[in-house]
Amino acid sequence: MNRLAALILAVAVTGCATARPVNPFAGSRSSGSDEMRTEVFRVRAMNPSFMDVTIFAVNAFSRGQRVRIGRLASSQERTFDFRMPSSARDVRFELEYFTGPLCVTGSIVLVPGDIVELVLPAEPRNERGCR
Repeated sequence: MNRLAALILAVAVTGCATARPVNPFAGSRSSGSDEMRTEVFRVRAMNPSFMDVTIFAVNAFSRGQRVRIGRLASSQERTFDFRMPSSARDVRFELEYFTGPLCVTGSIVLVPGDIVELVLPAEPRNERGCR
């Protein structure tokens, strides 16, 4: 009986060791649905202001899809890669300034392979689209 219990335990441990970890937030990989596939996009952002900012990409038609692109320090320039569902082609960028306003850009159409250049306002409190 001990041998049978050891064999069952060995099979169970081997099965756990060979299984790939599953991310419950990543969605189904086997789904052929267009909504589940993601595309990689690139943004080159320049922040001439003296405030740190967090940049988000938002689906222009459904405000529920919001993807954090990254954080940009004052007077910094960086390139970010981010993923959006392939159904979200019309995108707005939200700029959340640390101790400052929230700014929203106009919408643009993203195409995989394009590099979006995002020049942030030097004085966001005086800009249109910022509150």
